[in-house]
Amino acid sequence: MDDVPPYARPVAIGMAAAAAIGLLVNHFAGESLGGGRLLLLCMGPMALLLGIGGAVEPKIVWSLGNYGQHLPLMYKVIGGCLAVAGLLVTLLLIFVVFPVRFG
Repeated sequence: MDDVPPYARPVAIGMAAAAAIGLLVNHFAGESLGGGRLLLLCMGPMALLLGIGGAVEPKIVWSLGNYGQHLPLMYKVIGGCLAVAGLLVTLLLIFVVFPVRFG
């Protein structure tokens, strides 16, 4: 059973769109978001990259969850690589582009 649900691609596209909009709002909102800004910076890049990957092949995102355990290892590796790339972009955003001051 290699099939994913028919709504997997629209969910991935929605995830990518929501992340892109969130990151744009975060960029133009200035300092007014408080803790929400850090949440958008931490989750946005990973959601954006995984959403784009899921728009191309929905099995990539689906394989990372509990219901995708039956999918081949190739999809899990691609999804993991996208997640790590999102984490690296997050670290770049937090420490270089939008330096977050702790304390």
